[in-house]
Amino acid sequence: MSKIPKDQLKFHCMRHERVNQILSQHKDNPLLDYVKELWNLIEYIDERNEWDRKALIAFRHKHAWRMYDKDISLYNIETRTYEDRPVKTSENRSC
Repeated sequence: MSKIPKDQLKFHCMRHERVNQILSQHKDNPLLDYVKELWNLIEYIDERNEWDRKALIAFRHKHAWRMYDKDISLYNIETRTYEDRPVKTSENRSC
């Protein structure tokens, strides 16, 4: 099975200056306004994705710090979660 080289991408990222240069070359094109709207939409989506990524990282860090202060006896290895009460092990079972 052959691997597809990573450097052969169908679409490449473009800098904002390059897009403005291309758009200024085609000022007489009637579709220029639609292209500008699409470019603004792409920029908005990129900014929103970056914001969502940062928010998710912050949530994970907050959750990790919340777990940092909990007692290790509350941690259940099988479910990988913290319980409200201590986990019963073979040493502390009463039956």
